[in-house]
Amino acid sequence: LEKKFDLIMRQGYGTADVGCIGYECFHKTGLHIANRCYVEICHPDTGIPLKDGEVGEIVVTAFNKTYPLIRLATGDLSYIDRSPCPCGRTSPRLGSIVGRVDTTARIKGMFVYPHQVEQVMSRFEEIKRWQIEVTNPGGIDEMTLFIEASNFKREDELLHQFREKIKLRPELKILAPGTLPPQIRPIEDKRVWD
Repeated sequence: LEKKFDLIMRQGYGTADVGCIGYECFHKTGLHIANRCYVEICHPDTGIPLKDGEVGEIVVTAFNKTYPLIRLATGDLSYIDRSPCPCGRTSPRLGSIVGRVDTTARIKGMFVYPHQVEQVMSRFEEIKRWQIEVTNPGGIDEMTLFIEASNFKREDELLHQFREKIKLRPELKILAPGTLPPQIRPIEDKRVWD
């Protein structure tokens, strides 16, 4: 769009309650956090702040006397980047929004994010669509990776790259293209909790 219409476009991030939380500069190195709020990246389950660079839920405290918001959990997943920006601003930056808390799953103690799985899947052009299904028979987490592909012969390579990126090894099921329903969640959590 920038080239076609000779525009300068930058991203912003905010919520209806807080307003603008971060904005992109001309260098596009992340979203500079506005000085009107305090942003933390927290563990989605515990609310404990994470280290810079770790992906977690964006939690915002707004400095507004008439409508104060203390530790508002946005449901969005990102990370904090404090490296210097070429624009000269010294504020920390939010990295890209990598997903939503409700699309993530904690499997065997590890968080699995759809964007991580997509990074692996994009290396295999034969894979048309995918879905992860999580179950817990006998109280033990099991993860199955369903892929739609014709004549897929690189199972070992896929499982190796999946384990390298996500630190877990799923059971792999190869399906014919068009088998998965049209509207699916990337990670379907079917665990039953007693």
